[in-house]
Amino acid sequence: MMLRLTATQAQAFFLSSEINCAVEMFSDSKERKIEAHETLLDAIERYFAQAAVKDGSNVYKTLLPPIYLQQPGHSITIIGFERRRDGACNLVVFDPMYSTSPVMHKLLGRKNIRTARPEVMHAYRRGTRQLRKHAAFEILM
Repeated sequence: MMLRLTATQAQAFFLSSEINCAVEMFSDSKERKIEAHETLLDAIERYFAQAAVKDGSNVYKTLLPPIYLQQPGHSITIIGFERRRDGACNLVVFDPMYSTSPVMHKLLGRKNIRTARPEVMHAYRRGTRQLRKHAAFEILM
């Protein structure tokens, strides 16, 4: 049996364990013509940018903890944010519905990997196309 918690329930658990955290909710706003995924992506980018350090490559690193994302009926862990050259954004996530791809297994343990093969990161990216399917999200940070 798998236990499913809302972000609010998870927050109560963490706070009772004296672990500081906050819940933020996002939903579509017809009046402002803003979709939930747009404000979610903006909030995640701000979160990771607040402590990002450039290491000489095109990757910014941070010691911030991951974010728990609850979408209707499913939760994932956000471990990063990606902004591509064309301006498109992706969340970098661990999703319990996906297992590690064979391509990723081959790369485990190696250092300084440079690959443009999109299949390596496919299961770990959530972009606008996937996120806009939902009208509401909760995050626990």
